[in-house]
Amino acid sequence: MQESLTNVAKHASPDTTTRVRVDVGAPGPGRGVRIRVDNSAGSTPTRAPALPSAGRGLTGMRERVALYGGTVDAGRTDDGGYRVDATLWPVPR
Repeated sequence: MQESLTNVAKHASPDTTTRVRVDVGAPGPGRGVRIRVDNSAGSTPTRAPALPSAGRGLTGMRERVALYGGTVDAGRTDDGGYRVDATLWPVPR
């Protein structure tokens, strides 16, 4: 999810707001974790200069989360912002 925050810093308008939510679920077997990053559209869409990256964007996020049996859902929100929502589950033993 660090990649989500990096993308906000690289691509979002200076007045974009970002919200990070972490839900660790109820204690017990099968407990999962959900991490959600939302950013608003801001008033002036901008393209910051490209910065070096090794994360491979959404594909890389999906691959890393899949290692923990999780999923990633990402895309534009109705108000023009962007959301990345990852759910991780314990790896079956």
